[in-house]
Amino acid sequence: MARRRKAPEIDGFVGSTVFVGTWLRRPGQSWDYHHPSDCRPLSLRVAVHLWDQGEGSTVRAIEGDGRTPSFRTHETINLPADATEEQAAEAARGLCARWLSKPPKSDASVKDRVAAGQLVNAGFMLDDFYGAEAWLKPDGMEGFTWFVRGAPEALFAEIEGEQVALPYPGELDPDMPCEVGINHELDHGRTTTVAPCLDDAIRIVEERRLPYPARDEERVIPFEELLRGPKP
Repeated sequence: MARRRKAPEIDGFVGSTVFVGTWLRRPGQSWDYHHPSDCRPLSLRVAVHLWDQGEGSTVRAIEGDGRTPSFRTHETINLPADATEEQAAEAARGLCARWLSKPPKSDASVKDRVAAGQLVNAGFMLDDFYGAEAWLKPDGMEGFTWFVRGAPEALFAEIEGEQVALPYPGELDPDMPCEVGINHELDHGRTTTVAPCLDDAIRIVEERRLPYPARDEERVIPFEELLRGPKP
């Protein structure tokens, strides 16, 4: 089963969560580094792919989606056979200095890039979520996943007595309300709330303020209720 943990730290850059799993039955691990001003998954980044044994491990400066013709590999470092995580991180440090020393040029809004940086730093990864995109983070309890996203459809939420429009998925603004929840991937139980801003959404996850959903339960809890009393 795939596992995730924090990437080795490189000062000045944001490391993604390390994905530990298998590719064509070969065990290994992979992770990325981003400039802190642009942590969107497909932006210019340094990508590490480290096999548990043997040759073929690489560290690359890449940009775009590897499944499309526009994907670019700017530089590749081939690691020695049976390379260690420390060797991979040291090679990545050099590529980060060469390719990520300046903020990447991007058409994406500054707010979208800042939101991505906050979420990557908190251990989230942008991924498919029931046919749409959301920022996901596996929970310690098997089968449960935390998610953060804009509203899945047009939605207004009451924040401090006022009706506020939530942004759509892919348009996260650090200073705007967003949906945060915990979802069970098998029985589709889900508990959610609307946080006033992204910092509060991440706080809900880190402090585990939302209760686990019961089987087939779809429950929305007012944000203010989550801050009262002890954590569930």
